[in-house]
Amino acid sequence: MDFFIDRCLYLLLLFICSSEGTPKTPNIFYAITSSTIELPCTAGASGDQLRWYAEHEGKSLKSRRSSYRDNDLYVEVIKNVQLSDAGIFICSDGLETSATELVVIEHSQVQNTRAEISGRDEIKVTWKAPANSPELVTGYNVYVKEIAKTGKEVKFVVNSVNPDGVEEFPLTDFFPGSIYDIQVTPLYKNGIVDLDETVEGPRSAKTRITAPKFEPTSWKLNVEPSVNSTILVTWQTPKEELSRGVKGYIVYYQALGKKDAP
Repeated sequence: MDFFIDRCLYLLLLFICSSEGTPKTPNIFYAITSSTIELPCTAGASGDQLRWYAEHEGKSLKSRRSSYRDNDLYVEVIKNVQLSDAGIFICSDGLETSATELVVIEHSQVQNTRAEISGRDEIKVTWKAPANSPELVTGYNVYVKEIAKTGKEVKFVVNSVNPDGVEEFPLTDFFPGSIYDIQVTPLYKNGIVDLDETVEGPRSAKTRITAPKFEPTSWKLNVEPSVNSTILVTWQTPKEELSRGVKGYIVYYQALGKKDAP
């Protein structure tokens, strides 16, 4: 999908980051292969004649390049970005120059997506960073689709990455006993470096899992008469419940008439 950054953000960023009188360009621009990008260059002075050039330009890059001017903004358009396009692009007004490094990313799927039941009310989703450009991954999207009942898909955003590339996401929002398909996508840096934009990579293969059913546990409940027409209720909390952090209890009871009594 073609990606274009708002021109107003171009102008704001470029004027802040550069000195007056020279062309202004971003230091780094990230692009995904096969996308169309716009490299911005703002004139240092109104009316300056600008042009973009790249020393590594070959026939392929030249055939996919074009440009347009919008007042003092001169934009280099590159269609169908290729890995070979990566390198330094220079904007010149004839006297001064400003350079942008184009970093081209060939995105790929995350690796080894797995899902397993890790508790009575938790599914653990794990995966490894994609093989291509893992250092440029800024986060992930986790897609969870309920299959049997609603067909609804929910997206969870993971805004961090582990240095070792091994990721884990605890899933607790599900219907007990339902079947789910889970996929993960990487989020790569995209566009001007200072704007923190991202683009989504391809989805991983589906991994299917049946959610746990929350089987009841044994509470060892005991009820016995006490003094002054009271009843003493005691119980022992199962270890698996204690491990989840119990904050309190609710006791339900129902009075029975003589006809209902055993």
